[in-house]
Amino acid sequence: MGTEPFERKLAGIFYADVAGYSRLTGADENGTHRALRTYLDAIASHIQARNGRVVHYAGDAVLAEFGTVSDALGCAVDVQRDLRARNRDLPDERKVQFRIGVNLGEVIVDQDEIYGDGVNVAARLESLAEPGGICISESARTAIGKKLPLDFESLGEQRVKNIEEPVRAYKVRFEVDSVSSPGPSAEVSSKPSMAVLPFFNMSDDPEQEYLSDGITEDITTALSNTGWYHVTARNSAFHYKGKAIDVRQVGRELDVQYVLEGSVRRMGERIRITAQLIETAGGKQIWGHRYDGSFSDIFDFQDQITETIVGTVEGMFQRAEAERLGQKRPENMEAYDYLLRGLAFMNKLTPEDTQTALQYFYKAIEKDPGYGRAYAYAFWCYRREVQTMGMVLCKEDQAKATRLMEAGLKTDMYDPIVLWQAASLKVYFERDFEGALALIERSLSIDPNSPRAWNTSSLIHGFAGNSELAREHAQHAIRISPRSPTHWVPYTHIAEADLQDMCYEDAVDAATKALQLNNYMVPAHLILAASLAHLGRLDDAKVSIGRALELNPELTITRLPELFPIAGYKNLDGFMAGLRKAGLPD
Repeated sequence: MGTEPFERKLAGIFYADVAGYSRLTGADENGTHRALRTYLDAIASHIQARNGRVVHYAGDAVLAEFGTVSDALGCAVDVQRDLRARNRDLPDERKVQFRIGVNLGEVIVDQDEIYGDGVNVAARLESLAEPGGICISESARTAIGKKLPLDFESLGEQRVKNIEEPVRAYKVRFEVDSVSSPGPSAEVSSKPSMAVLPFFNMSDDPEQEYLSDGITEDITTALSNTGWYHVTARNSAFHYKGKAIDVRQVGRELDVQYVLEGSVRRMGERIRITAQLIETAGGKQIWGHRYDGSFSDIFDFQDQITETIVGTVEGMFQRAEAERLGQKRPENMEAYDYLLRGLAFMNKLTPEDTQTALQYFYKAIEKDPGYGRAYAYAFWCYRREVQTMGMVLCKEDQAKATRLMEAGLKTDMYDPIVLWQAASLKVYFERDFEGALALIERSLSIDPNSPRAWNTSSLIHGFAGNSELAREHAQHAIRISPRSPTHWVPYTHIAEADLQDMCYEDAVDAATKALQLNNYMVPAHLILAASLAHLGRLDDAKVSIGRALELNPELTITRLPELFPIAGYKNLDGFMAGLRKAGLPD
């Protein structure tokens, strides 16, 4: 027997089965079989039209896979509309109606078959659907976003056969006349979609990795800020870092029309950057360029990439708009270098790395006192201690953080990163929700593709007690960056919203997801503990409180409003009562 591991992949999974097949065959076996054969042929045609593949038939059931869950759901709607029309003039006892389940999940590939929990969940979702209806999973709902003009009704968590964890399911409403082929979300349907893949470090020094990563992020931001593109968030694109990729597969998985890829080589003060724009449908390169020059001219090349791509793909580039929305350049290139080094440490999340990052940001400010983004990132280091660890900054540190953010706004009040960082300062240090909302709205108007800005908006609304908007904005952050390794942030905000709405099981689910990604997140531990306590799971709740106190021994019920701006919480009394039950000291 071979020991080679089976291939695994992410797929949109479609499972359809006839409702009441035994009853139909009992009444008219031959007629039902003829109708079934005709209907299965029709379903196969719809699957092919949406670029799917029939994996197998099992009696009256059909399993199919798709490259995207948008195609899988679009196909399901096409099928149900077609079959509804075919059944329209038939008496109820002769109507052959299918239930359909759609899931986005990982599958095991063995020759032409697919297996695994991804398939099992789709089959169980089918059983939850009404005859002639469609039921989808939470992963499918999140990925779909607003890509299709459909409405969804939450069915809550469902216990299904042979699946250990409960499955959150959604009923699909498709009474509208048509569902167009999948594409970008409704807000950006007229825009081309693109992913900027991590540029490859070609330098002899592996420590130059921060430079190639930083250039990738800057080009991503520049393209997003022009307003002409839906640009996949940086964290989703960085999922492909260091991997051999097929751009066609990237196009399917990220649902984008174009991919920008390239490389960076630095030799002292000289730098070479190559970039190529590829159409994902056929893998055709439609533009490529190589830049050789000095490190100090790097922003000219980034502008050149942005202008050329917009002109090539959109054909209607407006330079004045790009300049208005672009970030203010640093005057000193050493400052830019220090900023990139700091970001490399900031992405590692540990308190020690955050302190290292802060020193690099201070060096960037020292080299260029007019560099607004350096101030914003330096402030972020202080904010992280408050947001994730629940620390109360001493008056000296709080004053430093406030001065940094004020300086960032003064030097560059149009940079979207500066704006969303400033919004968080208004909440955490000043408890000024109105001012925070004004800043975050400005940030999102400049860069609506920033998951960090949407997460900050979720945070502000959550602390203000607007749980519905908080949840919606956090889910949007996940949708626009589906592969981000920092989903612990939006999942914490979702858990917070669920706690405020007294949906304690949902809060446990979201908080657990957050902590699986970042076990240093004190607010997630507190939300989890309180929710578990309300569900009567006191032993588990005490474990969560123990971890929170391990991270911050100064936590108490009395100090909590001082640590976090939770005065506007809905269900604040319930939160505190749950924490007391879990064992948090008064």
